[in-house]
Amino acid sequence: MLSRKGDPAGAGELLEEALALHRELARSLDTVDAREGLSSTLHRIAGIYTDQDRPVRASAHVAESVALDRSLVLATGTTGALGRLGTSLIDMTDLLAAQGDMEGAQAHLAEAVDLCRTVAQASHAPHSRQLLSDGLFAMGSLAVFRGDMATDIPACGECVALRRDLVSQLGTLESQSDLREALAIMATVLQLTGDSEGLEAVLAESMALSRQLADAVPEPANRKQLADVLMQLGVMLRSRQDTPGAKAHLGESLAILRPLVDAHGVMDEEVSLSVVLNQLGELALEEGDLAAAEGLLLESIARQRALGHAFEALGKTQSATTTWNLGKLQRARGDAEGARLLYSESLDILRQSAASAARPDLLFTLARVLTDAGDLFADSGNPAEAERHYREGADTARALLQQLDTPAVRLQLEIAENRLGTITPT
Repeated sequence: MLSRKGDPAGAGELLEEALALHRELARSLDTVDAREGLSSTLHRIAGIYTDQDRPVRASAHVAESVALDRSLVLATGTTGALGRLGTSLIDMTDLLAAQGDMEGAQAHLAEAVDLCRTVAQASHAPHSRQLLSDGLFAMGSLAVFRGDMATDIPACGECVALRRDLVSQLGTLESQSDLREALAIMATVLQLTGDSEGLEAVLAESMALSRQLADAVPEPANRKQLADVLMQLGVMLRSRQDTPGAKAHLGESLAILRPLVDAHGVMDEEVSLSVVLNQLGELALEEGDLAAAEGLLLESIARQRALGHAFEALGKTQSATTTWNLGKLQRARGDAEGARLLYSESLDILRQSAASAARPDLLFTLARVLTDAGDLFADSGNPAEAERHYREGADTARALLQQLDTPAVRLQLEIAENRLGTITPT
């Protein structure tokens, strides 16, 4: 909600001068209007700093806005003041989460959603319900990141329902874009929980919206969102063994993303491109086309590394998965030592990441790589290392099962335990 794309690079510094004037005005007049004006300026500057990847400065301005909006709630008690405070708290949540403070983010978000619900119950106007949907969207997104399925399923479901109603009521492109955003996070939840029928329905709705928006307003953001939905559909079709369908959807996604990245080089577009390249590389591996797999996977990992720390913060699972796929490529070529080194690198990334944030996607990928590494050691005549990796893979899957009980996790645990039963350590 903070983004203010399109502001010139020096806008933050210019607005700091305006902020000093607003502070002085608010102190001298001490009126509601003056304090609301100061709060708006703080948000504007925070949005610019967010776009400039300066979260600490952005957080300082939003924190000041939160304190100011609290004083306005105490002074007026109006739903408008409550709504402003809810917006400030949601923005603070996003900034705290980006800096790794998940506990702080969760605390701010719980208060924000309560406030937004109060506002929506007092006023059924579209903007009040939109504000509540924004809070629920942030809650669902944070819960997905934390692996909190008990929170994210109801939060995402309520958010989607609210935004569907807003589309029916308003019919604007903006309301449709908001619904698409909610459907995207809902699709992630359904994929994690293994609800294939629900996932197919959500992706079909999201695809229809994405094509409509990309046709109506063919700007980069809408094209990128269409590419992401195509990618999700491709991944779903891969899980159903529909290789031709998966390749078609992933190929269309790639055809959209390449020109976008070439023209703009925006980080979100680069990340999506690297993910699609990895997916197509995996397909090529499965089909035995090692040359094609190598080209796709090397391009994917090169793009990830070029993004550096920015990608590491967003894509630990993706980085580990692409490295693992490169290991599988070496294994298919008969280079067991090269494969072992790449598997080890992938496991290092996953173990370190899971230690700081035990997200379901990290743990599931870790369990899979550990079991596959056990196979590598077993084939190489090293049963002791094979047993160690199988055991850790089973333990990881068992721990994940306590957090996320789905058929895919149960199957992964069964595979690791079966492998353990076939190993005879020397």
